[in-house]
Amino acid sequence: ARDGKHADAFRRCLNLIRANQGQSCLYVVCSDVRVQQLRQRVLREMGGCFHLPVATFPAFANALYRTCAGRKRLLGGLEQVIFLEDLLRRHADQFGAILHAAPLRDYPGMMAKLLEFLLDVRRIGLHSPDALAERFQQCHGRQRGAYHALVALLRLYSGALDDARVTDQPGVFLELAERAAAGTLDVRVMTPTPELFVLEGADELPEPDQQIVAALCDQFEQTLLTLDLPFSPYHFPETDRAFRQFHLLRGICGFIRRLGCSALPFAPAALPVSAAPPDFVTIRASANRSAEVADIAGAIRALWREQAVSA
Repeated sequence: ARDGKHADAFRRCLNLIRANQGQSCLYVVCSDVRVQQLRQRVLREMGGCFHLPVATFPAFANALYRTCAGRKRLLGGLEQVIFLEDLLRRHADQFGAILHAAPLRDYPGMMAKLLEFLLDVRRIGLHSPDALAERFQQCHGRQRGAYHALVALLRLYSGALDDARVTDQPGVFLELAERAAAGTLDVRVMTPTPELFVLEGADELPEPDQQIVAALCDQFEQTLLTLDLPFSPYHFPETDRAFRQFHLLRGICGFIRRLGCSALPFAPAALPVSAAPPDFVTIRASANRSAEVADIAGAIRALWREQAVSA
């Protein structure tokens, strides 16, 4: 990430913003911190009004989902907990002693763990109880009763969401993925003239995300995926050692191959030779730790104003 490929990709987006064509690009990043970094950079380099097409994948997915016809209401975080608690209370007799109301009362954290489990399996695309049951069959252990109860819970939870015409955050990705597979996902409602789509640093994409990204690639004129890979996705080693070391990266490499993307190694420009270090170093004493922090912050601020450092 520090070789300059992210900066080079965002520079292309920045050029469109400068040309008042910000609505023709979409720049997706992995964290809210990165969104703020890029927002501050744009504000620092440009003035006036402009469209800032930078978002995390969940934020973009939520915004796109709100434009879809027939969408369901998205449950908030506390609503999800209440929804699951009510569901288990009404169907406690189906789960026996494993997920009965009494253990849930005695161990309040169990409810949060159950909800976390449901959200996690749905987020990676295991929203089908049959698919989850098949995965559990591959597990070795003596927790068969718990496995059956969790599969039943997923079936009950998914059915209750459908009956109530509501969804959770993973459900947003699942529904967008279904629309993408059906060819009805249209990014033009948010990006009228889709020209440039950049997905920054997404080394791992769950199955629903892959379907959404594939649909976006079809609609944008140009797509850039910036990745840190030890090998070309088209020449990934098949040895057992490489499989153990890089098994998480094999999923994104397979996705790139299915898309038919070109794999171009990034060649950073030669870095300028830094000036020779000074012959002396100034050491200053501070009255206390707060004063020391204030002095350091003041020095950084002065360097930033001189454009000697960047955020």
